[in-house]
Amino acid sequence: MLTAPFDVVKIRFQLQVGSIATAADRQRLAYQTVAGSLRKVAREEGIIGLWRGNLAATYLWIGYGAVQFPVYEALKTELAGMPALAPVAAFVAGGGAGLAATVATYPFDVIRTQFAAQGLPRAHETMASFVKATLRVQGWKGLFAGLTPTALQIIPRMGLSFALYEKMDAAAAAAATATTIAAAGSNEAGASGSEWLGEEVRRWCLSAVYGGVSGGIARVAVHPLDTLKRRLQAQVLVVLSDDAPTTSTTTPEKGSKTKSPWDCLQHLVRHEGVTALYKGLAPTLLKSVLSTAIIFAVYEGLKTRLLLGQHEKEDGERG
Repeated sequence: MLTAPFDVVKIRFQLQVGSIATAADRQRLAYQTVAGSLRKVAREEGIIGLWRGNLAATYLWIGYGAVQFPVYEALKTELAGMPALAPVAAFVAGGGAGLAATVATYPFDVIRTQFAAQGLPRAHETMASFVKATLRVQGWKGLFAGLTPTALQIIPRMGLSFALYEKMDAAAAAAATATTIAAAGSNEAGASGSEWLGEEVRRWCLSAVYGGVSGGIARVAVHPLDTLKRRLQAQVLVVLSDDAPTTSTTTPEKGSKTKSPWDCLQHLVRHEGVTALYKGLAPTLLKSVLSTAIIFAVYEGLKTRLLLGQHEKEDGERG
């Protein structure tokens, strides 16, 4: 919810054809800076325009999180019994979990791109109308457009994100343990309730920082594939444009419609330059760092609470 405006601007950056590095394009491109684009959308489409596609995005992230974290924990448990994979266990588990969650929720990603990209007049008023039109014109493959580059980028992105997070978290835990042991030697009374609460808050804050840093680094590493994914998803909009109006500033022209990720990549680099692969990087970082920080903080907080409750239950049963 908090990061939705950055996502709308990012998608419009990625889909508009042209480069702000070229003087001629700067005269015609609708979206050039993050702040200017946010103002433009709010002015022309109302504040609500900054949250276009947010309903689909909400379904996407609820479903994504519901699949990703349980699969991650399950894979990590399985890999724990394979010493040979120990150095890359977090990467493999994170990549596998990200892939499973992506495939399970991908149609919502396509829908989110459609609604975030369209301005006024709107091509589709509801998610149901878009899904019906897509199924009628392209069939189920339309709801999975761009899945190949998405899979190629989600495995290293989530693998790297979880691996970096686990490394930073393990280092912090080791430092905290050393500090606790040292403090215990000088204070036999133990920690008070306020000290415990302070430690929990500190833990949440550190989880947010580690999650934000790891998510930001991983996003930068795979951003070109994300741009390619958005262009492939936009092909669905081009096909449907025969039945409904679309936004010319963000939807590729019909002549640029391609059939494969490789063709799309070649067309993008040939006509807009290599730098086009990094369109929308600034709002992506703003959105990704904030959203990943929140996700990991909530994840760690809930996991700690659940584990604490489980331990208390086990202690009660033993007592």
